[in-house]
This record gives sequence, structure tokens and C-alpha cells, in this order.
Amino acid sequence: MSRSYDHEYFVKDLFGIEKHIKKIESLLDIGTQCVRILGIWGMGGIGKTTLADVLFKKFAPLFEGGCFLPNVREESEKGNGLRDLKVKLFSKLLNQKVIDLDRTFEMSRLIRRKKVLIVLDDVSNVEQLKVLAGDREWFGLESRIIITTRDKRALIHQVDVVHKLDGLNHHEALQLFHWNAFRKGYPTTEFEELSQQVLNYAGGNPLALEIFGSFLSGRKIETWESALKRLKSSTLEDSNIQKILKISYDGLRKDEKDTFLDIACLFKGKDKNFIERMWDDDSSPGTIIDDLVDKSLITIERNKIIQMHDLVQEMGREIVRQQSIKEPGKRSRIWDAKDAYHCLKNNTGTIEVEAIFLNTDEIRETYLRLPQGVFEKMYNLRLLKISHSNSSRKCKVYLPQGLESLPDTLKYLKWMDYPLKSFPGNFNPCNLVVLKIPNSELEQVWDGVQDLQNLRNLSLKNSKKLTQLPDLSRASNIEHVDPSWCKHMLEVPPYFQHLDKLNTLILSGCPSLNKFPELPKNVNKICLSGPNIEIEQLCSSSIDHLSSLVHLELTDLKMLESFPNIIKLKSVRYFDLSRCFKLKKFQEISEPMECLTYLCLSVTAIKEIPWSIENLLNLNTLSLTGCKELEFLPKSICKLHHLKVLSISDCSKLKILPELPSSIQCIVASGCMSLEEISSSTTSTKQGWDYTAPFCCVFGNCWKLDLNARINIMAYALSIIFKLNAYRRNFGIYWAGHEIPTWFSYQSENSSISIELSSDCFVTNFFCIAFCAIAHFNDDSTPFNKVRICCQAPCVAPHGDLLSSSWDEEYYGIRGLHGDHVFITCDKYRFRKFMEKQNEKKGTSITILFNFSVEVFDDDGSYVDLEVKKCGIHLLYAKDDAVKLGHKCDNIVELSENIQRLYLEELEPIDSEPDHSNNSHR
Repeated sequence: MSRSYDHEYFVKDLFGIEKHIKKIESLLDIGTQCVRILGIWGMGGIGKTTLADVLFKKFAPLFEGGCFLPNVREESEKGNGLRDLKVKLFSKLLNQKVIDLDRTFEMSRLIRRKKVLIVLDDVSNVEQLKVLAGDREWFGLESRIIITTRDKRALIHQVDVVHKLDGLNHHEALQLFHWNAFRKGYPTTEFEELSQQVLNYAGGNPLALEIFGSFLSGRKIETWESALKRLKSSTLEDSNIQKILKISYDGLRKDEKDTFLDIACLFKGKDKNFIERMWDDDSSPGTIIDDLVDKSLITIERNKIIQMHDLVQEMGREIVRQQSIKEPGKRSRIWDAKDAYHCLKNNTGTIEVEAIFLNTDEIRETYLRLPQGVFEKMYNLRLLKISHSNSSRKCKVYLPQGLESLPDTLKYLKWMDYPLKSFPGNFNPCNLVVLKIPNSELEQVWDGVQDLQNLRNLSLKNSKKLTQLPDLSRASNIEHVDPSWCKHMLEVPPYFQHLDKLNTLILSGCPSLNKFPELPKNVNKICLSGPNIEIEQLCSSSIDHLSSLVHLELTDLKMLESFPNIIKLKSVRYFDLSRCFKLKKFQEISEPMECLTYLCLSVTAIKEIPWSIENLLNLNTLSLTGCKELEFLPKSICKLHHLKVLSISDCSKLKILPELPSSIQCIVASGCMSLEEISSSTTSTKQGWDYTAPFCCVFGNCWKLDLNARINIMAYALSIIFKLNAYRRNFGIYWAGHEIPTWFSYQSENSSISIELSSDCFVTNFFCIAFCAIAHFNDDSTPFNKVRICCQAPCVAPHGDLLSSSWDEEYYGIRGLHGDHVFITCDKYRFRKFMEKQNEKKGTSITILFNFSVEVFDDDGSYVDLEVKKCGIHLLYAKDDAVKLGHKCDNIVELSENIQRLYLEELEPIDSEPDHSNNSHR
């Protein structure tokens, strides 16, 4: 999708936004060598978030990393809010999970090498900015930070420039209002004057115009006049915008109001399907959601997540607060942690309470003791959630005298760390739709058979004292059951095979199970894993009838020796048998299977893959990592025309990698100590590629590769370089070796190389610049999982300014590497732009010092530097033989032959063992 097309898509129907985009683009001054921070200031509902979102989507492709942090104000008010936001920001910018924020300096050192685009949306105070973007030294030159806020004071001393976002002008406001009120049409004469009156009250605020227009859409003129009269006569101290929002709320039906308030107080940002379940006993819950969307009170994102503007949410929450200003226990919904704590601790809950959500992370006290009759007066309680984020800072909930009762009206009950052995004996769970009691002290959920026809989701995860599931024989609509890590649970009851609505069963970590359960044919997902589950074999009768099965995960079953033929599981897409150590054979696939896309047989005792694997017509990923008995792959693997990822790392007996299909994008083969031959593909290197997916070619610790194997690796590398640069995609290629490929025209025996380049070096037929570095890994087994190759290029431009740029690439799957390894990556667009800045006049030249460094990272982000033994730079041009091959030759065999002829004639065979003569210090 081109940028112009993207831009048109983003600004469609966003009235008046184009002028702001042009203004801010000039203020951002993208490309100048500095970190620039821009503030967007304006009243609520004026369109700050929408504008920032459009800017981010438009300009993000020009940066090396980016992060859009929405709802900073709201998120920072949660228990670990600012810390969690900073973790999210750094994780996104580093493209890895950040755990330890105490190492901010080290992480910022890595971020500083990148040109990043950051949006901090809805910032409300200076402290938030100090935590998230307080030091410009965290970010690389040319980085840009956009901040949206209602309070200009939050931007003091932090930003370079402030753009005030005013309301729509009269023409734009009229367009937007008509769009919503008349559904893209135009008003009749009698509505024109009334439309002008609406504009006078809305003041150019897009949110107010959209919501009020949606409210009035399709209504008679009398309704318009009545609504405007209410606006004029209102004595509320709120702004006109709040009055407009309140009128829209007042126009809802009762069931719409209830749903709206649930979303505003409890379920903003939640899944649409989940929310509808809470009203599934109503006549049309989906219709209610759709009506709220039509009235512009909520929106539904592409992933079915329900969102709501913060002004609309504030209006809804204020409606609930006004039900009882001083006593939370007299309100219908309690979402604030302090209010929930007060209500539960002091037993002030009343019949008015319908929902209580308590996040114990947000309570400063270390414990909360609940009275025995804490829920006795809450006859109408529908939703109860007591949870935390598994952080060390949490308030522990106790019931020292037990629990007298739970309301029978409960539809949603989630209670993490429930402290009692069972639920109250008088509790009738007949209305429950969702029951989640993870990490509980439960030994028995309830006695006997219960009426559970409304129950859809049951999770008892990690309830270690539980020996059996509650009787679900009457839970005829149950869909999801998760008793994972209930270590003493003995069996899945036989009646499960009659639960026809069941689609997901999670049995991971249940070591007392000794047989595969009998299940209904409609089950969709099964997860059964754990090292102590003593299932030795599975019978065909247990799985053949599961015609709807899509996800089958049978991992860590150390006693499993055989698995029946999967040919009857026509719907399976994901199939994982990893770490079944005794599994020696994968059955023949006697007829075509169209659905299976992911197959994992890693760390099994399988010796061969059947020739019939070609019948997996749409297989995308094949993982055979750690199959130490695997001796060969069938030649038929080349017929898997949709295969993109092949992982064969640590297949220590594998000697030959056969011809692979043209669709392959990622080959991970580190630790194949016996691998000698790599066949080349004989078909197009582009067919079927997904340019949004990662590309990699990894042959770490493969010390026995012959000359032709290394030639074919280089052919694959060049084919990726030629194809991917048109898409600005990165890739990772490395292999065991001591030498820079001879086709690199600039080479150095250390970590830096200085070259002189003309201003015209990239003007005619320039294709890309290739980087190569050889890093030395010590022989001790390293705990690292990622390596980053960095290249920095400081120089003095002809006009005298000291300028610099940097390039880096990350490589994964490096655990246990030893000796020297060759790493290659390339860049086109950044280098061209870099050179354009250095050389403003044609015919000038500039000397650039390329400094290479190598860093390896462990799981928590810690890193050490490795020795760079050699490095290389090469500029590729369309006129070069290599690039001509890349453009005009789609046959890798021919490409390999030409690479050998042109570049690798002097290459000596690689040593069979790594060079130990020059060990580096970490």
C-alpha cells in the first residue's frame, strides 16, 4: 500500500484535518538532526487523538521505530500505571520485552541509535512527560515526539513548539453535522435553521457535532426543537458539550442506558463478544451495541474491541457518581479501587450495587479483611471482579470469618486468589455466564449438580488443592473450560463428551491425568501438556471424530510413544507435539490436507519425516528444532508451495538440506553440526513471498558446510537483498565462518573502516549498501538469545557540520554460538538520505568512518559487547553483474553459479572447527 493511498485512507471523512496535517508536518521538520518534541493542545473532543493517529500512521514508515501510547492520563492513574506505560514504550522501541526498568540508561543507549516516532496521547501533567520522555538523550537524532493534552501547563519546559487545535470552522462543522444527522444527505429547508442553532452550541467541537447529529438522525422536527429547547433551558454548570452528551444519553432506552453505563464504567477496551455475553439473556444484545455505535457513543475497532471517547466515558461515570455523591455503596457501579475498598471493608454495599471491580494493585494497604456478610445486602450484584496484575505490590484479600453468601444474581465472577475452600453452600450459580477463580484455595467449588445452563466460561487455573471439576453435566452451553495447573485433578468426567457446545479445553499442567478425555465432536481447541502426565499413547477412537478441531497442542508428554494418523482431523490448523521425547514416528499423510498451516515436532525422537508431507498443501511453518535423531528431510519438501518458515536448529545428525520451495522466507538451522550440503532452489525466489513477514537465513555453528553450501547461502542472501529493498524490509543472515565475502569491495581486519565517497555515488543506478561484520563468540555456552549488529557513521560534511547516522540489525536464535560468525544486512533508503545531507553540491566527496559493534542480549535485556574481528562495506549498483542477476535472474542455481564465478573464486574451504587462537573478552 503506497503512502499516498495510506494517507487518503486515514483522512477519509475527517473534516478539516488536512490543514492541521500540513501545518504540523512543517513544525515537525522531519529530517533535521535533532530530537524535536511537539505539543498538540486543545479542548476535549476537539480531535487531538484523531489528528495524532493520522500523523503517526502517515509518518511512521519514515522512522526506524515507533510507539503510539494512547490514554496516558487514564492509564497512569492505575496501580503501576506510569511504570507499565514506560515498559510498553521501551519494549515497543526496542522490539523486545522489557522487564527491568532499573536499567533505563542501558536501554536508552540502545534506543538512542534509532530514529523513532512517539505519540503520547492525552497527557495531563508534567510528571508523565518526565517519566516517559524526560530526557532527549534517550532518543536518536531525527526522532520526533508528539504530545496531545487538554492542559497547556503539561507542556511547559518540555516541548519545542505547541500547535493549538481549534474547533472546526463553520463550513467544516456544518459538513460534519450533516454527515451524521442526515447520513451523507442534505437537510430540507425546515432543518437548516435548526442545524445552525446546533452549530452555535457545539462550537466547532467534532465530538459534540458527531454525537448530537447521530442522536437527531432520522427524528422528527419536533424532537429537534425539543432537544434544542433543553439545551437552552439547562441550568447545569457543565459546558455545552457535556449538555449535548447528556441529552444524547437521556434519549436512550433503558437497556441501552444500562449497557452504555457498563461500558463507560467497566468495559471500555474490552471485546465486543464478551460484553454481549453479559446481556445474552436479553432479546438482542448485539442490537444494543450496534445502536450505541450508530449514535456515535461508542466505536468498535477492527479487532472487535469497544472504545469510547474519554469525554463520553467521563459523562457516563459522572452519571453514576451522581447517584450517591458521598457513599459509593449506594451507586449502581463501583470501578474506582478506593471506592470499592471502602464499600467492601466497611460493608456499605446496598441493593443499588450492580457491579464492583477492585484492582488490588491500586490499594496502598497490604491487606483487606472482608466481613462475613459483605455481599448480604447486594441483592442485585451482577458483576464482581477482584483481581491484580500479578505484581508484587498488591493488597491481599482475607475472609477470616468465611463468607456467608454470594448473590444469586451474579453473571460475571472473577476472584483471583479466592481464599476459601469452597463457595457458600447457599450460593445458586444459575445466572453465572463467566466464572474465573485462578490461583484459589478451592478444594471443592460447590456440592452436587447445579443448574448451569447460562455458564459459558469456567477457569480454575492453578487452583492447586482442587481434586475434581465441579459437576458440569447440566452446563449445556459451556464453551470454555480451563483447569490448567490443577495438579491434583484426577480426570475429565465422561459426560464431557455430551457437552456439545464445548469448544476449548485447557489441561496443561495436570500431572494426575493418565488418559486422553472423551470429548464432543465440536471441540475446537485442546491443550494437553506437562512433563508428568503419563499418557503413553492415544487411540484413534479418541480423536478421529473431532471434525471441528482447529488447535491441537500435546506438548511435554514425556511418555507419549505414538500418535494416531491425523488424516481425519481435516480442520486442524495448528498441531504441536514438541518435547514428546519418546515419539519416534510421524504417521504417513495418505491424502491431501488443506487446513494444517503449523506443524511442530521439535525435541522429539523422530528419525524421518514421511515423503507424504507434500500432502500438507498449505503448511506455512515446519519446526523440527532439537530433533537429534533426524537424519534427513524428504525431497518432497520442495512441493510445500506455501512453506515460509523451516526451523531445523540442533538437528545434529542432519547432513543434507534438500531443495526448498520458492516460498521459503526464514531458514533457522543453527547447531546442525553435521550439515554439509545445502541444495539450491530451482524456481523463482519471489513467488509466494509475504513482504510483511520476517526474513532470515541462519546457519550458526554449522562448521561442516561445504563450498557449494556457502555459495547457496550467499545466493539466497543476495536474492533477499534484491527483492526486499523495494519494500524497505530488513532481514537477518548469518553463518559460521571466518571471512568477509570477497564481493565486499571495502574490507577491514578490525571493527572500523574508512571510505571516501563521492556525492554522485548514489545518483546513478545505486541499489543499496551492504554491511558485513564478523563477530567472535566465546566457547562457553552463552545464555544470550539475541545479537544486534550496529554500524555508526560519523563524518564532517562539506559545510563543516559534524553529522552522523547509524544502522543496526537484530538476529535471534544465537544461544550456544561459538567461534567466528559472519553477519550480513543492507540498507537503501537511510543511506541515500544520509548521503544527500552530507553532499549538498555535486562533485564533492566525503570521508565516512563506519564503526561496527556487536552486542548480545539475554532474556531480561542485559547485554555485553563482543569482539568485531572484521568488517566490510559494499555499494551495489544496478549496473553491477550481481544486481543484474538479482533483477533478471530468478533461478537461484544460475545465481549461485554466477556468484561462484564472480565473487567466490578465491574462497578457501571453511575450517571444520572454530578458531580458538583469538578469544575475545566480554
